[in-house]
Amino acid sequence: MKKGSLIFLFLMFIIVGVLIYFMPDIYKKFQEVDTPKVEKSNTTNNQTVIKKITMDSDIVKNLKYPIMHNDKYSSDNYFQLNEFSINDLTNNDILYNAFLDIYEGYLVSHEKTGCTNVSKEFDVIYLKSRIKNIIGKNVNYKLEDFIVPNIYNDTNY
Repeated sequence: MKKGSLIFLFLMFIIVGVLIYFMPDIYKKFQEVDTPKVEKSNTTNNQTVIKKITMDSDIVKNLKYPIMHNDKYSSDNYFQLNEFSINDLTNNDILYNAFLDIYEGYLVSHEKTGCTNVSKEFDVIYLKSRIKNIIGKNVNYKLEDFIVPNIYNDTNY
């Protein structure tokens, strides 16, 4: 091999090495050129829209309240308390409040079985999801048989 081709090969090796070493910086430089900079405006948009909620608003109309007067034949109710929280509800109250919100299509009727003339059967997952959505995630309850008080006439519940 000639001395000139050896020097040329050595120079090419050095040039390729330098290009590889500086490739990230070269790439960043070309990215800066291609990408247009967007300047932020100094004005801030502090116009927040406050939606007025009234008693006729859909969000208020669709709220689910627990039943506070449990039995139409009884004088006991939660309205007698000065303060009320979900923890004041009995286990039976929690279960039947959730039960009353279960879709009727999920209920299976069993005529003249159990303690009453008409008993209902449903998957417990529906009851658990209704408790979580209506009463709350952190409420304490036990899954057991419960009684739906006489509060409604002419209903499947």
